[in-house]
Order: sequence, then C-alpha cells, then structure tokens
Amino acid sequence: GTFRFMNNSLNYGVDWFINEKNTLNFYGDYNYFASIFRDFNFDSRHYLNDVLTGKEQILQNNIEKGKSNYYSLYYKHKFENPKKELVMQTGYYDYSGENNSSYNNIVLDVETDEQIGSYYREDNIKNQRNSVDYKADFTQGFDKSNLEAGIKSFYQWVNNKQQYSSDAVPTPFVYSEFRQAAYINYSYKFEKVML
Repeated sequence: GTFRFMNNSLNYGVDWFINEKNTLNFYGDYNYFASIFRDFNFDSRHYLNDVLTGKEQILQNNIEKGKSNYYSLYYKHKFENPKKELVMQTGYYDYSGENNSSYNNIVLDVETDEQIGSYYREDNIKNQRNSVDYKADFTQGFDKSNLEAGIKSFYQWVNNKQQYSSDAVPTPFVYSEFRQAAYINYSYKFEKVML
C-alpha cells in the first residue's frame, strides 16, 4: 500500500504598544493536516486454544483530514503604581475534520486458503469542535503584602457525526461544556515568615 501525510501550520500575530501603560496583542494559528492510506493489505488469523479457526485477507483504505483555527487577543494595563497590573486574554478555537475508512474482508478456508465468503464495511466520522475562553488577572503589591485575584471562563461545544455501513443515517454526538473559576490570594511577609 501507499501512505502520505501532510501537516501545514501558519502562526501570525501583531503587537500594538498603545502607550507606556497599555499593550494589545493579537495572535492567530492555522493548521491543516491530511493522511492517506491506500490499498493496505493485511492477513488476519484467528486462534482458539492455539488452534487456527479462521483466516482473512483485509484490504484497507483510509483518508483523514482536518483543519483548525485559533485566535487570541491579549491586553495588559499598567497602573501608575508599578506594583499594580491588570492582564486580560480571550481566545476562540475552531476545528473541523473527517475520517473515512473502508475495509474489504475476504474470508478464507483455514485448510485450502480458498475464498469462502466476504464482507465490506465503511466508517465515516465527521468532527466539529469549537471553544471560547476568557481570563483576567489582577495583581496589587503593597509594602509587605501582595494581592492577586482573577477569573477564568471556558465554553466548548462539540457536534460530531458517525455513520457505519449498517447505519441508514449518521449518528450525532452533541456535547457542550461551560466552566467558570475564580481565585483570590493574599500574602503577607513577616520578618522571618511569609503567609
């Protein structure tokens, strides 16, 4: 058989220093991949208690490909107080891909190797996944202490479809997830101990 694989990636971005206190950054990533298996032949043997019970020859073809995009926006603000800072970032991810496989199985007689049957199977899978994330972090330094606080949000949704030879229509798999988190941390430095 023959095998081919391709993976292309492109990263790009720009920084904008608005002024001494404000910075904005945009970042992007694009990725495309594909793998192709053509005319791969396999020999399959089935044993039960060390006794040969079945033989098959399998011809496999597989094409898998997909592409993704990721976009990120980053913002940083410095206050007049050099110990005070705010950082925010948000991102969006988009992925779509598919995997198409076919298997042509020829069943052989275990003694004569003559063909006694055959069956064919196809597996087709389509994947779609998207996500959005956001986070913000604030820091405030004092003479002997430090305050940190932040939030983080994440949302993703999945819409996949699977169809096999025995399926009249594709079987969907739909999933969504939403996560949120927040934190606050305060530390104080004593003469010999830090809490």
